[in-house]
Amino acid sequence: MSKFKNLPIQEFTTFDAETCAPETSLTLVKETMSKGNFRHMPVVWEGKVIGMVSQRDLALVEQLDIGRPLRVEDVMAKEPYIVSSTTPREDVALQMSEQKIGSAIVLSADDSKLGVFTSTDALNALVEVVRGDV
Repeated sequence: MSKFKNLPIQEFTTFDAETCAPETSLTLVKETMSKGNFRHMPVVWEGKVIGMVSQRDLALVEQLDIGRPLRVEDVMAKEPYIVSSTTPREDVALQMSEQKIGSAIVLSADDSKLGVFTSTDALNALVEVVRGDV
């Protein structure tokens, strides 16, 4: 199994992730996630990742009666887990497990691409390793 160790996270990451700004309405984010069939969206402001909003965040807030329209900045995780595309997959999966988080933001080596690695991606990677596909 040693050939499966230290594979970079980029091999299992969905790049060109849809992003949103902190002032984006939760309604728009929910619609975008639904149409795109994904559950995590990085929040970017002035070219820098400043947060992550998830479908779970949206579901929790939906149950509250705040009395005003909410924006992404009201509910986003303000310290998202961010890794380089060259970080070994097992390191990312271990941190996600230990911190009990559902996703990591993956930045390409030159910061030109942004991707998301989710717990579902981790499970798919595990299946590939178990089957010997990697």
